[in-house]
Amino acid sequence: MKNGKIVNGKAPEGNAQHKNTLMGKVLRLDVNNRDAGKQYAVPKDNPFAKGGGSPEISPMACAIPGDFLRPRRARELFLADVGQDSWEEVDIITKGGNYGWNIREGFDCFNPKDARKPPEQCPKVGAGGEPLIDPSSPTRTGAGGARIRK
Repeated sequence: MKNGKIVNGKAPEGNAQHKNTLMGKVLRLDVNNRDAGKQYAVPKDNPFAKGGGSPEISPMACAIPGDFLRPRRARELFLADVGQDSWEEVDIITKGGNYGWNIREGFDCFNPKDARKPPEQCPKVGAGGEPLIDPSSPTRTGAGGARIRK
């Protein structure tokens, strides 16, 4: 399940880097089972299943998660992540990975207060100290409609 949100043309500031909110994340749920008080279960091997963040979160810091793609015979899961102002990207999903939003957009530094004026330096790690994962395919033309074959 993907969970991104746009408010007044912008993604809410900082939510993607916060481990206790579901916005700006990809959620991994078991819909065939139920945990107490929920309509789903949380897979036991989710990165935050035992604490440290919302247990539903798998990868985090996606701007506006779009389409998923798992090519036949492939082990990778690809995610089209719609950007804010400059870049859109295709990410190869890693469980627990931090894809950099709202610190970076694509490979570029991002300034959430003024997207037209990116900072000269940007962190190499997320809010929790985890390394940021580079996109596999940033583009200025759009991330939707990917066609990948293996």
